[in-house]
Amino acid sequence: MTDKTASAPPPPSGWWQQPPRWLGRGVVLVLAMVAAFQVVLWLFHGLSTLLGIVFLAWLFAISMESVVNRLERRGWRRGLATGLVMLVLALVVVGFTAAFGALLVDQLVQLFHALPEVVAHVVSWVNRSFGTNFDPHHIV
Repeated sequence: MTDKTASAPPPPSGWWQQPPRWLGRGVVLVLAMVAAFQVVLWLFHGLSTLLGIVFLAWLFAISMESVVNRLERRGWRRGLATGLVMLVLALVVVGFTAAFGALLVDQLVQLFHALPEVVAHVVSWVNRSFGTNFDPHHIV
């Protein structure tokens, strides 16, 4: 006959029964790091245009630095040398835009005038190659 009055075995004790003391702090730290990462991503996304402009300004300043330093060594004041370099660069940009802006407009006008003929050639090639029956005048 078995003894039913025997006591139950003691509950097992080990690391799986009670969490370690550092677990709560570790969870809070991981959640704080994830939240900080999300905030940084949000800020970077929101400020990406500003950061791009700041980066371009920094590159522009670096490119001007050697010319400004050379003028400064020749006896020019730094502010005057910087202003002169910026003025010359602005004039170069205006001249470049004037020279190639007219060419760009002329090319765009020629493209728009030639567009119906180009579409007709492409549609005829598609009709020959794939056995379709598209009307180029309808597409234009």
